[in-house]
Amino acid sequence: FFAVAIVTVIACILVFFLKEPPIDTEIFFLKKYKRQLSQGFSQLFSEKKFRSIVVMMILAMFVPLIMYEMLMDLLVASYGVNPLQISMGILVMYIASSIIVYFSDVIGRRFGSSRSFVLMSLIYGVGLLMILFVNFIGAVIVGSILAGAYAINQVIQSNIINQKVSSRYRVTTLSTMNMLISLPYVLTAVMLGYFADLYSVQNVIFVLGVVMVVVVVIFGLNSWRLNKS
Repeated sequence: FFAVAIVTVIACILVFFLKEPPIDTEIFFLKKYKRQLSQGFSQLFSEKKFRSIVVMMILAMFVPLIMYEMLMDLLVASYGVNPLQISMGILVMYIASSIIVYFSDVIGRRFGSSRSFVLMSLIYGVGLLMILFVNFIGAVIVGSILAGAYAINQVIQSNIINQKVSSRYRVTTLSTMNMLISLPYVLTAVMLGYFADLYSVQNVIFVLGVVMVVVVVIFGLNSWRLNKS
């Protein structure tokens, strides 16, 4: 807490030296927002070959999002370890993901963007299935792999959209994509938290792993076949 306080004080001082960018004077209109959403949906779902990987990305990125935002903390706490061990375990996961993400370009060039996303999603799904059978140390190791696969997929997801969508619609499309990924999390977080209390967080994660693997098999393999990159 003292370390965080020191860094926060330094940040508060440095922020006074930041230069504010020019304020956007454009007024928000609901009609324009609806038009932008419509453009984003059109860019994501108009092309048949692109549609499969888009559905795959939405479903496959929702699970890691809820793991990152909610279930991973519940998981490490469920092993009954002390707060220092929990924080060290999560730190290892962050460091691992930071290192693994540097290999995203290598993986992307080796398999192509779409196929790399399918591969990382499959690894993530299998990793979730393993959570049911490991102890705290095993969960940290598996969690590190999951964090790395998620970090790589975040980079690949942006690359796929950047490759398929023209620059004119890119920002709108990315915004629409993020909304579609976040919406399932918002709608299911309370329910999944309830089930974690009722049946254990490990069981909930195992079920999400099954969902992830099924999604990869149904949508990912079809995308692997249709897309060369």
